[in-house]
Amino acid sequence: MKKIWNKFQSLAVAKKLLALSLVMSIVPICCILVLNYQLSGSVVRTQTGELIQANLEQNASNIENFYKGYEKIIQGIYTDEFYTQRLKPINRWDNSERYQAEHEIGERLQELCYNNSGVLGIAIFGTHYDTCFYDTVTQSGQSSFCFDLNKIKNNNTMELIKDERRTIYLPSVCIAQEGYGIYNCMYVVHQLTDFSEYQKGSVGFVILCFDETMLENIYSSGNTKSNVTLIADNKGNVISSAENNWKPQKLELDREKKAVFTQVEIEKAALKYVKTRKILQKTALRVKSKGILENQIYVLNIQDVNYGMRNFAYISVIIVLVGALAAVLCILLAWYTSNDVDRSMRYILDVMDRATKGGEEQMEESCITGTEFMRISRHFNRMTKRIEESERIERIAMLKEKNAEIQALEAQINPHFLYNTLDAINWMAVDKNEYAISKMLTELAAIMRYSIHGSNEIVELKDELTYLKKYIHLQQERLNYSFLSTLKADESLYHVKIHKMLMQPLVENTLVHGFPGKSEVDELYIEISQSDEQKLRIIVADNGRGMKPELVDLLNHYDYAMDKVETSIGVRNVIARLNLYYGNASSFRVESDETGTKITMEIPCGEMEEMR
Repeated sequence: MKKIWNKFQSLAVAKKLLALSLVMSIVPICCILVLNYQLSGSVVRTQTGELIQANLEQNASNIENFYKGYEKIIQGIYTDEFYTQRLKPINRWDNSERYQAEHEIGERLQELCYNNSGVLGIAIFGTHYDTCFYDTVTQSGQSSFCFDLNKIKNNNTMELIKDERRTIYLPSVCIAQEGYGIYNCMYVVHQLTDFSEYQKGSVGFVILCFDETMLENIYSSGNTKSNVTLIADNKGNVISSAENNWKPQKLELDREKKAVFTQVEIEKAALKYVKTRKILQKTALRVKSKGILENQIYVLNIQDVNYGMRNFAYISVIIVLVGALAAVLCILLAWYTSNDVDRSMRYILDVMDRATKGGEEQMEESCITGTEFMRISRHFNRMTKRIEESERIERIAMLKEKNAEIQALEAQINPHFLYNTLDAINWMAVDKNEYAISKMLTELAAIMRYSIHGSNEIVELKDELTYLKKYIHLQQERLNYSFLSTLKADESLYHVKIHKMLMQPLVENTLVHGFPGKSEVDELYIEISQSDEQKLRIIVADNGRGMKPELVDLLNHYDYAMDKVETSIGVRNVIARLNLYYGNASSFRVESDETGTKITMEIPCGEMEEMR
């Protein structure tokens, strides 16, 4: 294995790709063929289960809505005082009013039956089992097909529901009478209470009977050869099934221990029910259920989990044939691709070799195939151009640095000499009571000390503003207050760090080139705030004579790298320093016309030392 690995490592990239393509195409195909049956079977079972679950949820929802439709009829009866009031003389056996009450109740029930399809009959029983009903099978309120009155009385139905405040759903019953046919009848029961005398208990109960086939029509369309749906109650009675000639059945449960069963018990009994009656012939069955109507009724779905796999053997043969064809195609494609890769790689390496020897090489995309290799060639071409540009800029920067060093040597005047001289002149002015001159000299000395010491250092905004105010004051004194000045700054920004001398050249540019303007009073306006992008925004505006459009365009598109910054003053000096200090994180914009000039620059807030 080690020899094989070493041999593989020594191959060219194209041959490695060819070998890897062969291995990665044939081996996975073989693995897929081996695992296909299990994986596909799992997918089929999972998806079938999901579909069955969705079908179960839909059936459960539809069946619950079906029951609630009949429950609304019941609700309309037990909330209508008409029925409880008419039952009072019936329960008292008051013959003077009884027959009239029975007649009125019967008419109401007949109207309800005809207005609601699927209802076989509605009956109202009093406390002594006196009955008022209407039967749509017999179309009569005298003879009943749906209601076995003697059986209801003997079963003490009233006693069973007297403590139940909810609707009760009784099991299905198969009823056959000559002349009327055979029906699987289902019943919904609810007690009747006079709400004005609620403490006295129920005054009777109402039973609604409907045809089981109405319920069967809701879910039977979803039954297939692989799954069936049953409806059972929590007492173990199968109350609906889509079997041919089906009659109500009971599930096999231990009824001696309890009368109400859990969902799991119902599921196991339903599975046994399907197997015993051979509704589904296979043994690999799975049951799912969902409780509705406060778990009084369960919708059960029994599924043959292997049904979807019966014809899968034919699919497996087709997959094997397709896999073999895919393997052949992969081999051909790998061979063709490896040749293309080899040709492109050789060309790229040759160009790179020539470039490393000092040649200015560019790759021709026409000599390369493949998107990735074309991207490499484009990146290589851009990189060589950037290197050339970087070398050019580096040469310019080195020249500028040398010129700056020479100028720094030429400008080395002892600052202490200047300070001491200004201090001597200041005291002479004080001796002669020239206090205005003394103040100007003091401010001039402070300005010189601020500007000379560390001209590129970083200070807090409040220090820069102190210097700027002194500078403006000196200019106002010098120009005999020929202009007004307004400075607005958000005090919350005083702690922000800023490079020195960024605003003074802009103010000086305004005083030298902007004033006097066309207005009666020259005004200088400075505003410092925080922008929406969390940057420090500095605005220097005036109402002076403005700039020429070509100069505005030059400053807005100024290329500091192509200019001699060390000899530049004013606005261009500020632009160059902004680019050197902050790069693309800063911005500078000039707006000017005959009514004045507005300069807006933005720099990052925060620790400016990180931007150097």
